[in-house]
Amino acid sequence: MGCRARVRYMAGKLVASGDEHNHAPPSHARCGNGAFVQLRPRSQILKFPPITSAILPSPITSPRAASLALHALNFPRILPKTDLWPPPAEEKKEH
Repeated sequence: MGCRARVRYMAGKLVASGDEHNHAPPSHARCGNGAFVQLRPRSQILKFPPITSAILPSPITSPRAASLALHALNFPRILPKTDLWPPPAEEKKEH
């Protein structure tokens, strides 16, 4: 699927479209892999009421969020294990 236009208007002239003319139609968008995905019409987008600050406490004033953040900062960093396989015996003898 791509643009189905047979001709396009370029530099004041109608030019026949070739294979290189493959942009997404207005109802679709092109993904990173080159495929086209259909966009949802605006009428189908769910509308939620705005979330007020009274419902959600800010992280600074919430004691639970503050303690979780402090715990995350103080938690020791675990480094990835890089020595998954022991070095060959020949290398051990050289050192």
